[in-house]
Amino acid sequence: MKASIIGAAIADLILRPVDKEIFSKGSIAIKEVRHTYGGDALNEAVDLARLGNKIKLFTCLGKDKLALEIKNYLKENDVKTYIKEKECSTSQNIVLVDDGGERYFITQEDTSLRALDLGDIDIDQLEGIVSFASVFVSKKLDIAKMTHLFEEIKRHEHTLCIDFTKAKNGEKLSMMKEMLKHVDYMFINEEELKMIADDDEPIEKILRYGTKHIIVKEGKDGATLYTKDQKIKNDALDTFVISTSGAGDAFVAGFINGLIKGRSLAECLRLANLAGSLVSSRASNHLKKEDKELFI
Repeated sequence: MKASIIGAAIADLILRPVDKEIFSKGSIAIKEVRHTYGGDALNEAVDLARLGNKIKLFTCLGKDKLALEIKNYLKENDVKTYIKEKECSTSQNIVLVDDGGERYFITQEDTSLRALDLGDIDIDQLEGIVSFASVFVSKKLDIAKMTHLFEEIKRHEHTLCIDFTKAKNGEKLSMMKEMLKHVDYMFINEEELKMIADDDEPIEKILRYGTKHIIVKEGKDGATLYTKDQKIKNDALDTFVISTSGAGDAFVAGFINGLIKGRSLAECLRLANLAGSLVSSRASNHLKKEDKELFI
């Protein structure tokens, strides 16, 4: 029951609900301001730990008070940390959530969010399933470096999961051929997939490159899993959405939790949708510890 998560850990200031016309109105009133912790890797790590798994998190932070707060939060949630301290500020995002639950990020430049590098990750300390939660987050981890990292992870015989964010520099699938051949489970949403597609058949191309499983997150329509031999669809739960902040990361955590427990692909997909739905129905980035009973 072990997994290692690699990627971003930050603080989040969540404001909701925020009217999209804020800049034309000058001022608006909101119901909630919540200070919490996030970043795709931290979210996955906390969710998996709260589901009862032994988790290691590999990330970088600055040398400041905010970094201490994040370390304490991870310790409280039983996440073992491997943190590279950097000469920069620990990142804090402002998350604006509209009245439909969709979130929009304001991020800081030149902070720990974009600073993780290849040398910050101790390959020998990785255990269990490895999730690289932050494809395209760090400016230092380009396709070449990610390819090298993934090759090393597979050389150590780990199952490798990767979760995408939006491509930021025009990256396309044709540029990722060597990188994707090492991937066991690839998580991506429809918008992210469209951004990196070279043609109208990106799923077929990714599978041809060697990725074994592709899981496409489809929001209110659920998710679909693709392999060379099968296609599995799982509908989303009927949920009143409060905030989608952290929901995609919870989805990945729910799926990995199923893998750890030896569940079928269809069951892993169901658990992923369950986790994402639970988080999106709350003004929180994370699952609750009592949610564990729903995943047994």
